[in-house]
Amino acid sequence: MRVQADELALNYEIYGEAGEWLVMCHGLGAGLQSMREPAHYFADGYRVLIWDNRGLGGSDDAAEGGDYSIATHARDLEGLLRALGIERPIVYGVSWGGVVALRHAIDFPGRSRALVVDSTSAEMNAHAAENWIARGRALFEGGVEAMAAAPAGLTEGGGAAPRPPRREAEPLRIDARGFLETCEALATLHTKPMTEELRALDVPTLAIVGEDDHVAGVGGTVKLSRAIPGCRLVIVPNAGHGVCMFDPERLRLELESLIAGLDG
Repeated sequence: MRVQADELALNYEIYGEAGEWLVMCHGLGAGLQSMREPAHYFADGYRVLIWDNRGLGGSDDAAEGGDYSIATHARDLEGLLRALGIERPIVYGVSWGGVVALRHAIDFPGRSRALVVDSTSAEMNAHAAENWIARGRALFEGGVEAMAAAPAGLTEGGGAAPRPPRREAEPLRIDARGFLETCEALATLHTKPMTEELRALDVPTLAIVGEDDHVAGVGGTVKLSRAIPGCRLVIVPNAGHGVCMFDPERLRLELESLIAGLDG
C-alpha cells in the first residue's frame, strides 16, 4: 500500500489487528521486505507497521533537488505516522533504521511512547564511514553484485559478518543515486555524531545488540545507551547484526519488559 506522506508517497504494510502500534524501520537498502518476518512474529500482540524508505521498493524516489539525509528520512517517518493517524507508537529501528529512529526521537520529542534500537550507533569512526561510502559507490557504479561484495560498516565485505538464517530475499528496487546519498548521509555520523543530542531525550528506550555484531559493533550501542537517560542496554549472546533476525524471542522478551515498565 502507498500513502502520500508530505512531499512523496511511501510504501507500507500493516500486520496484526490489535495491540499497541509497533513501527519497524529497516536496515540500509533492505526495504520493508527485510522486516516481514519480524512483522509476522510480532503481529500476535501488536499492530506492526513496516515501510520502505524513499528510493526503495514501492516508495517514491526523492524529487529533483531532494535529498536522502538522516533528518529527511526521520521526517518521512513522521509524515507516514501522521498520514496513517498513528499516535504515540513504539518505534523500533535496526542498524540504519536505528539511526532514523534516533533522529526521529530527537527531532520529534514526545512523538513515541517508547524507542527500541537494535544493532545501531549514533556515531562512527573514519574507517566505518569510508566503508559505507564505498558500499554506496559500489552499487552506483557496479550494481547489486558489486555492492554485495563491498564493505559494510566495520566489515570488509565478502561475507565477513555472521548472517542469520532467512529465506532468499526477493528482488528489491533500489534507486542507485539515492542509495549512494543515503550511505553518504550515514557516514556523516563520523563528523557530525548524534551522541550528545541523545542526552536530551525523554523517552523510555531499549538498546539491544548481538555480542557478535561485526557490522555496527557492540561499542556503538553501548555508547548510545550511556548517553540516553534511563536507557536499558541488552547484549544478546550468540547473535550478530540485527537481533530481530537472530533472536526475535529475546527481542520480544525485552520489549515486553520495557512496556511493562511503562504500564507499571
